[in-house]
Amino acid sequence: MKKHVWISLAALLMSILLLAGCGASTGKTPSAPAEQPAAPAQQQTEAAPAPAATESPAPAPTEAPAPVPTEAPAPETAKPSPLIGNWMFYSMESSDPQMNVPHEALAGMLAQGFDYAGNQILTLYENASYALYQFGDVTYGSWTDMGDGTGTFYLEGAGYPMYIENGLLVINVPDQVGRFEPTDRPAA
Repeated sequence: MKKHVWISLAALLMSILLLAGCGASTGKTPSAPAEQPAAPAQQQTEAAPAPAATESPAPAPTEAPAPVPTEAPAPETAKPSPLIGNWMFYSMESSDPQMNVPHEALAGMLAQGFDYAGNQILTLYENASYALYQFGDVTYGSWTDMGDGTGTFYLEGAGYPMYIENGLLVINVPDQVGRFEPTDRPAA
């Protein structure tokens, strides 16, 4: 059906072109022929060869989009050490079993009012200093951050490794491992 419509339209168009070319619509005699431009097919061969039927025309060159200005990435800021903060004594393991202080025993001492023994608080400050509250006294010292979540705790001139394990701050001193839990209470 579509094929017949296109053929009919093409035939109608050819008829209009033939009639217009002969001057049949005016009823006048044609005047002297004016200089006619070359046929479209001839113009193509003179200007440029026609592309082959299998070739597709080359796409028009496109310009690259202008670069979008972006902000420079912010310099990576050092993350605060996970060691910084307030820590309350949680438990202690010792090579001497009589020196062990399990968390349950410490919680029992605190519940009975032995506050001086259990409320040992260590505050590690961002400036690499610390305050340690124990037995009613506060002592001050320093520590270093190794930058990998570990550090060194200095006590009386000796350095001891410290790190976070299962949410607790762990300090290893010879023959003892002390653990501290996070708290809101500062040492000083």
